[in-house]
Amino acid sequence: MDSLTQFALGAVVGELVLGKELGWKGALLGGIAGTIPDLDVLLNGFFDPITRMKIHRGFTHSIFFSMIFGPLFGWLSHQVYKKISIQKWTLLWFLGFLTHTLLDCCTTYGTQLFNPISDYLVAFDNIFVVDPLFTIPLLGGVVAALFFAHGSVARKRANYIGIALSSLYMIWTFAALNFATKQFKNSLAQQNISYDQLQVSPTALNSFLWEGIAQNDTVSYFGNYSVFDSREMVSFQKEARNIELIAPYTDNEAVQTALWFS
Repeated sequence: MDSLTQFALGAVVGELVLGKELGWKGALLGGIAGTIPDLDVLLNGFFDPITRMKIHRGFTHSIFFSMIFGPLFGWLSHQVYKKISIQKWTLLWFLGFLTHTLLDCCTTYGTQLFNPISDYLVAFDNIFVVDPLFTIPLLGGVVAALFFAHGSVARKRANYIGIALSSLYMIWTFAALNFATKQFKNSLAQQNISYDQLQVSPTALNSFLWEGIAQNDTVSYFGNYSVFDSREMVSFQKEARNIELIAPYTDNEAVQTALWFS
């Protein structure tokens, strides 16, 4: 997701793990941990736009990155500040990295969760890459927590409320995705449209209006459905895929990368 959301989620983790010991510094370090996986964009200047699609959300977004660098960053942090156990330091960095990765998996872009073992793109398609209704509770909860004393009940409560509200919204997005998918499938069946693949994903900045793309070997069908719709059937726009036009170029590495990504 966007950088602000990833920082906010990391800050929530930092407050949970080290807020009592470090105060606002725990949230700050958590925010940094939640940002680090996206530093792969710093490599963009060395590669062409097509290759960048393989690099972004690659190894730094893998569960193996969290498993390797979480303990490494934890050990290094413990060398600097030994008053906090190496276990707690490791937990901060590990969860900061991992929550970033899992959140990105919820979007449509695709995340190489098992890189370098596999370049399969994990995408649950349940939330848009920028969604204020998810971000605001997270950010509001952790910012509010910083105004209370270390270890106080009020401080914990503020952070927990933010986590609870954002988690409930995330659950809602999965429910909305499931409902919208059923509507698309029913409409495709009623219109006797045969398809091999169906992708349903939210439109920009919300979880109420959904886009469905169904494909077979020759045609793509595009439709939109809102959870507030009263209509029973989704209408689709039909577009020829013309995949034969790309056949002469499938040996090209850039084309192969684009096909893998899409």
